[in-house]
Amino acid sequence: MRAVASTDANHDPRPRFRDTPVRTGRPTDRAIGPWLAGGLRRVIASIEAGWLFLLAGIVLVAAVVLIPAAADLEAVRRERDLAMLVERHHEQRLDRHRALLDAIADDDSSVRRMIRRERLGGLDDRLGAALLPPAAEGRGARSLLASLEPPPLPYAETVRDPSLLERLSISDRGRVWLIGAGGLCLLLGLLPGRP
Repeated sequence: MRAVASTDANHDPRPRFRDTPVRTGRPTDRAIGPWLAGGLRRVIASIEAGWLFLLAGIVLVAAVVLIPAAADLEAVRRERDLAMLVERHHEQRLDRHRALLDAIADDDSSVRRMIRRERLGGLDDRLGAALLPPAAEGRGARSLLASLEPPPLPYAETVRDPSLLERLSISDRGRVWLIGAGGLCLLLGLLPGRP
């Protein structure tokens, strides 16, 4: 590398260097190597925009088909879970009533006293408090039938915020726009590119 000084007065006095390799300073040139970085640039440059439009169109049309189906499936699963909870609640209630009927059939004196107290309108509170199950006392139940009821259903509805794509694909008007945009992208992707 030699510095060449200029003798012209109007010229820039700073030395210019000849035969100096130009470095871009990009990390891909140094890390991957110039031959691979150039090949990667050629591959990226050879990808036509039509493929990207085709891919975007396929994704939009698939979203219009799959997202509403997934939302319907989620709603059906919630209904199934609620139905299973209600069934379990009814089974617990039936089991408690069967236990009472078995106790009455076995001529259990404590159950007879509870029924008698029930008919008398709760006149003997000391006896009723002694005979009620502890869970019923904790709930403050004063009657025999109230003590037979199982606890309330532990079902909580989950609410989530849907994404923009989900809202568009579920609504009727948004679905039309998504199908149109997906069809346009598919058309642009299938059009022939440069010769």
